[in-house]
Amino acid sequence: MKTLFITNTSLGLPELATINYFPISLAQLGVEVGIIGRTGGSDITYRTAGVRAFEIGHVQTRLYTIRKIAREFRPDVVHVFIHAGCGLYPLIMRTIPRARFVLDIRSPLLRTGVLRHLVQLKNRVEIMTYDAIGAHSIESAWTVVGKNTHIHWLPPGVALAEIPWQPVRTSTDPLRAVYVGSLQRSRKIPEMIDAVIQVNQQTEIRLDVFGYGSDIETIRAQIKGANMENKIQIKGLIPRHELYRRLSTYDLGIGYVPKQLYDAGPPLKTAEYLAAGLAVVATDTVGNRMFIEDGKNGILTGETADEFATGILRIASDLSLRCSIANLARPSVESFDWMAIVRNHLMPLYMDLLQS
Repeated sequence: MKTLFITNTSLGLPELATINYFPISLAQLGVEVGIIGRTGGSDITYRTAGVRAFEIGHVQTRLYTIRKIAREFRPDVVHVFIHAGCGLYPLIMRTIPRARFVLDIRSPLLRTGVLRHLVQLKNRVEIMTYDAIGAHSIESAWTVVGKNTHIHWLPPGVALAEIPWQPVRTSTDPLRAVYVGSLQRSRKIPEMIDAVIQVNQQTEIRLDVFGYGSDIETIRAQIKGANMENKIQIKGLIPRHELYRRLSTYDLGIGYVPKQLYDAGPPLKTAEYLAAGLAVVATDTVGNRMFIEDGKNGILTGETADEFATGILRIASDLSLRCSIANLARPSVESFDWMAIVRNHLMPLYMDLLQS
């Protein structure tokens, strides 16, 4: 079987895990794999894994170049990550014998108002040319293309082999917490910071924040105004391999995700915290519930500062609970390892399409 992936992003970006791990995992299983992306990234990881990487620089000749690559590669499956204009690919590749087309949705629709309805309408037209629609979350995909569309679940994954973990730390030192993710205003990070400030009024907790976004200066001012600069630190962006190395040095992972716009999206950070063996406190969203069972491998709570502070205090004040949750963390995401997802979800979808 030969599979060709198409993305409208640059290749090798660490935050686009699925676009990296689906092709690489398939290649490790012996599938002949190619990927087309924009210039400006890195193809080293793909090539090392045996994936043929094609970079396109000129927007004006994009469709022509994609069709040329596809004709030479002659894929059995074309796997496209949704973007504007992707509905044209099955049309320009219709001369490839037996090719089947999969459209993949990896984010909820973040538009609002009239624009949201217009984008949904455009997306419903785009998907008409595809044989199957896959997504990391059924509910998330519905925000993009509507509830009348049949969605194949292709779960979000975590690179277990790349994330080290350590036994639960049982010392009485200050609890060390970590948040990884966007600092955009829509993420409502000041609510999370307020929660940590509240917790520090009762017990000491240190928080490191890895991320960047439009609200970063507001967050820094909030931390400074609360005189919390020695307890809450903005670390910025670091390479993913370095982040993986650091995660296991923390006690608590913060899976803060606001419901508005993001409710259905399964957050990769939550899965990575669990893989690192951390106790996790997360907002009670559809996406977080994909990974966490409240009270067993994590704590689910509301998104207001008061509610989230209460969730953190449940962990901070009960060492036995924290140890129990942390001990179940990594085993709870073993089924979300990228290779398991490719074997159990992606390959069966491809085989069903090719046999139909």
